[in-house]
Amino acid sequence: MPIQSTLSPAPLLAVIAPLASTVFAAMPDFADYEAAPEPASTAAARTTVVADATSSPAARFSTLPLKQALKIWERDDIHLKDFKLEGVFLLVVAAYLACYFIGKSKNTDIAKKWWKNHGSVLSQQFVHVGAAKQSTGALTYSSPSEYISYASGRKTIKTATIFVDTVMRHDPISLLFDYGYRTLSEGGAGMLPVADRVTIEIEADEGAWGGYVWGLVEKGLMRAAREQRWDLGYTATKDHKDLPREYTVMSESAEITEFIMADKKFVEAVKNCNGALEYVIVSDQKKEAPNATKDLENSPRRITLSVRADKKSPELISAVIDLADHLAKATRSLRPEVTRKVTSNRADTRRKLEKLEKEAEAEELRAKRDRKKAEEEAERKKALSPEEQKKLLDKERQRAMKRAQGKGAKVRK
Repeated sequence: MPIQSTLSPAPLLAVIAPLASTVFAAMPDFADYEAAPEPASTAAARTTVVADATSSPAARFSTLPLKQALKIWERDDIHLKDFKLEGVFLLVVAAYLACYFIGKSKNTDIAKKWWKNHGSVLSQQFVHVGAAKQSTGALTYSSPSEYISYASGRKTIKTATIFVDTVMRHDPISLLFDYGYRTLSEGGAGMLPVADRVTIEIEADEGAWGGYVWGLVEKGLMRAAREQRWDLGYTATKDHKDLPREYTVMSESAEITEFIMADKKFVEAVKNCNGALEYVIVSDQKKEAPNATKDLENSPRRITLSVRADKKSPELISAVIDLADHLAKATRSLRPEVTRKVTSNRADTRRKLEKLEKEAEAEELRAKRDRKKAEEEAERKKALSPEEQKKLLDKERQRAMKRAQGKGAKVRK
């Protein structure tokens, strides 16, 4: 049987306590430490810490009744200086929100004003204008800096899309970055400057006129137009005697330019536009560069007009819309030589794309063959015995060394 102790701890403590007191009393260091008073600086520091802890707002809040703690306007222990960081944050948020709503309102006013001055022209040219009635007339809100409208119901023209793009006044940070990038960077030189502008894209009925590219561009925007419009790569640049000096013609053929310039209404509208015109482009190609031959298919005839939103240009817009009728009539009078040149340009583009596609297909086939060969080689190596695998590795190592030595000798020569 296990032995159980019957001793109580009380007698043991009675014996040990006097002995411990005698031993500690015989130790002078311990006696000095025990008798030494607490330093004044330590005591003061402890008192200060306790006082600070009990006097902090959090501590005072926790000691007050809940209803009294929540009545901060009746408390004298809370001051505005305790909320400096929060105040700065609220000021920044308030400033940003103010810029957002003020900028958005300004952009809306610009869109309204432009539509007030030009909406009647579109209503006269088309049967149906606008997707829905909005506070900005027939314009539909797309974003704080963009409004869109549509028009349809006219001979020769299938549809027209109107984009009112304003400066991002609602987002000053993005506006500053965008302005700096377009002004200071090399990449920004190929972009249109920051401005309020209206772009009208007119899509013609299928086969309304022949396929070619022609443009009238403000000289200061020529680089941006070429970089943003792949189709202008078909054209050559030349000034025209009947147009203002600040504009230049970009055309595939001088004959195309002459029959477009025969539209006197259009020429007079350009002369009297007072700098509102940025560019007008007639094209049968897409704006983006094609990546494959399929991208050349089903490209509709389009007229793209860009004008400044802060200037009135109703006569110019009307003239560009009527230009579609002139193109449909005049295209039939082009000489066969001009038509063959235009067709040849597109055939060259197709041949280049077909060549690239064939090279890409051949490269893909080579990659497949290489992968298959590597897989077969890996399977063959797995079937070898350990000795054979070691010999094969030695041979491959020797070949690699010889190739490295051969390259080194060529470099020394």
